[in-house]
This record gives sequence, C-alpha cells and structure tokens, in this order.
Amino acid sequence: MLGLHPATISHHMSRLRAAGLVEARAESYYSVYKLRLDVIHALAKQLFSTTGLASVASGLDTDAYDKKVLNDFTAASGRLKTIPAQRKKRSVILRHIVRELKGGQKYSERQINNVLKRYHQDTALLRREMVEEKLLARDGGQYWRVDSAGPVADLG
Repeated sequence: MLGLHPATISHHMSRLRAAGLVEARAESYYSVYKLRLDVIHALAKQLFSTTGLASVASGLDTDAYDKKVLNDFTAASGRLKTIPAQRKKRSVILRHIVRELKGGQKYSERQINNVLKRYHQDTALLRREMVEEKLLARDGGQYWRVDSAGPVADLG
C-alpha cells in the first residue's frame, strides 16, 4: 500500500517498537504490529500540555525566519534588494525599518521619507504599507511610530 520495500517498513516498525509506540507478535512468517493507543494518547497529552509545549518551544530559534527574510531581501549596505511581494515577508522588512524611528516622536512626511530612502526609492509604498500594518500612525501630515510592532531579529 505504501510502495515501500518490506525492509524499510521493518526498520521503521522496529524503531516504533523500541519507542514503545507499537507492539509486535510473531504469526507464522510475519510480524503483526498493533498501535499502543494508550501510550500514544499519554504522549500526546504530555506533549500538548502547556508545560510540554513550552519546553518544546524553548529550543526553537523564533528569530530564524526574520533573520532569513532580512538576509534574503537586504544588501550588505542595508538597502532593500526588492520589496517582498509576500505579506508575511514584507511585514518583517517593515518592522525592521520602523525600528529606526523613535517612539513618542512625531515626524513630517519629509522626515519619514528621508529614513525610508535609505532602504528603497519607493518611499510612498513603504510609508503606506507601514500605516496599513499599523506600524505608523498618520494625522494631518504628521507620522509617529505605533509601538505594537513586535520584535524583529537583528542581522548581527
């Protein structure tokens, strides 16, 4: 059914048996395997508990995705090679750029454009996207940073 060689299946079944997830019994020339649902349910309960998930997540590099996006889309100079088309990647870039702005300070459109020019020539697009992502707020030609952007990995 799986299109695998019997030796491959036997190898993996022996690994599952060693882990205690299946039990095996000999029947004529064959081994008959049975899932140990009690063990699987107990393991699932343990893994998906709050403490279980926290311990699994503690070893993850949560900044890895942001670092990869920043490395893929920025040149050594820090300028953008291109603005990502995918929203998730573009959000990483925008959160990275907005960190240059000080919280609690108002900026004119010209001041915002001067910051954005260091990253890409299409300052209007970057500015609009930052407002849409709620990284910047705008009122009467004044802009300010909204400090709910969340963390972004450093390139260093």
